[in-house]
Parts: sequence; C-alpha cells; structure tokens
Amino acid sequence: MTTGDVGGIYIGGNFTTAGGVAHSRIVYYQGTTYRAVGTGGINGDVVSLTFANGQAYAVGPFTTAGGVTVNGVAAWNGTQWRALGSGMNAGALPLTVTALADGTVFVGGAVMSTAGGVPLVEGFAFWNGSSWSPPDIDIFGGSITIYALAQLNDGSLVIGTSAAGTGFDAKVGGLTTVDYAGTEAGRPIVTISGPASGAGVRLYQILNTTTSNEIYFNLIVYANETIVLDLDALTLTSDTRGPIQGAILTGSDLSNWHLQPGENTISVFAGATTVTARMSWRDGLRSLDDAAWGARR
Repeated sequence: MTTGDVGGIYIGGNFTTAGGVAHSRIVYYQGTTYRAVGTGGINGDVVSLTFANGQAYAVGPFTTAGGVTVNGVAAWNGTQWRALGSGMNAGALPLTVTALADGTVFVGGAVMSTAGGVPLVEGFAFWNGSSWSPPDIDIFGGSITIYALAQLNDGSLVIGTSAAGTGFDAKVGGLTTVDYAGTEAGRPIVTISGPASGAGVRLYQILNTTTSNEIYFNLIVYANETIVLDLDALTLTSDTRGPIQGAILTGSDLSNWHLQPGENTISVFAGATTVTARMSWRDGLRSLDDAAWGARR
C-alpha cells in the first residue's frame, strides 16, 4: 500500500475484488470508492508498492499489468501502465521497491539474476530512467534475499536482507582520488586489465562520485585481457576482441563523463579485485587565444 499524489491510496495484494467489484490485485481508493488501476489489473500478486514523481510502482511475481508485458515491475502514470525495460528474469520474485526523487527506482527480492537482461550482483537492481544496472555493492555470504529498501533523509539507502549472524559482509566499489590540474573538463582514457589467470570477472560500472557521472557495463573482462575506454573518442576496445561498444549500457553518461578541475573521487566496481583500472588524461587548459592544450598524464 502507498499514498498517491492527491490523497488517495494504492492497494496491492492477492485479491480479485474490492468493495464488491472485480479488481485484479490492485486498486486505488479515494474517500469511499475503489477505482480500477488500468484495464484488467495485474496478472499476479502485488507484493510491494511505492509512489514518487507522479507514478506508482508495483513489483511482484507477475508478467503483465493492464495487458502490457512488464515482468515483475511496472509503473502507472495515472492513465496507463508501462514496463521498465524488459523487467526481471523469468522466475524472479521481486519483494520490495522504492523510488527516489531523481526518478531512480530500486527493486530487491529473491531469485533475481537479471534485470533488463543485465546480470545482477545480488538480488537487487536499479532503474535509471532508461536502463537497469546493479548497484555498486555486493552483499554476500550465501543466497541473499532483499526484503526491504528505504531511503533516509540524508540520501542513504537502507537495505533489509536475509543475512544474519556471522560470516556476512558487503563489498563495494573501490575508491580512489584523482587530482586533475586542468581548468577545463578532462576526458580521460581508462585502461582496464583482467585477472592474471582463471575465469573472467564482470565489470559493472565506473563512477565519478564528484560529478555523479556513471558508465554501466555488461562486460566480462577475461584473463590477460586489456580493455581501453577512451572518453574523448567515446570508444571501448579490447586488445583481443576489438570494438566492444555494445557492452556499455543505455543510460550511461558516456558523452558527459569527465574529470572536473581539482579532486575527483572515482569508483570502479567489478566482481573481484583482480580487475584493475588505470586512468590517464590530458590537463585541459585554456590559453588567452582560447585554444585548449595540455599534456597526456
């Protein structure tokens, strides 16, 4: 259950009638009347609801909402249902949803292996308005179920999971500080190196937390492979596979990703510490004749 924007309440669950009228798993209640939410309702249980930015978001083990294929997560804008990409993998059990003021939608649950076809680190993912990505945290120690998600006033995301007792931990993206001496935005080259041996490791994202620019990947970095992300030429190239531009996910800030003058905090999130990243750049300086120049570092 969640409150809408005009004082009404969205109610979801496992029911087919409300107020003596046929409604499939979701209704909108305002004052004394239950109203339909679209035509046909939802074809499976609604486990969690939230409302933000004029839209209600529903999650659960369903595949359609108002006749639209949604696969576990759907958004209602007051007049129609829409999918968030291709939704969750078949058999997923989304259990909780929360939406932020900037339009980001977090979904957590059980048996969630992909979202929008993108492999997940654990049982939760976020929608950035155009694509799904895994957050830069890995909660491990067994099979984890995400039961609850909530945002605090300071912007922190609280995660309630099935992890209990000892032996559980959380892994987050590695952070480093880059001191950029240019006076104009810098467009670095990022060189990504795979493990020395063994299986490949997934690269999930590269984030400049200072500028909030993010690049999301659906990419395995193989042993002894070198991948170059050129943020000036906007290319992604492997020394063994050639161009792999398709591994950059929709919704990434590829054309906007930059270093700002001064300190930049960079996060690289991969499935293991055997994947490393090195950054080089040209200090973008602006001369009196308005010509940009600099030397590659």
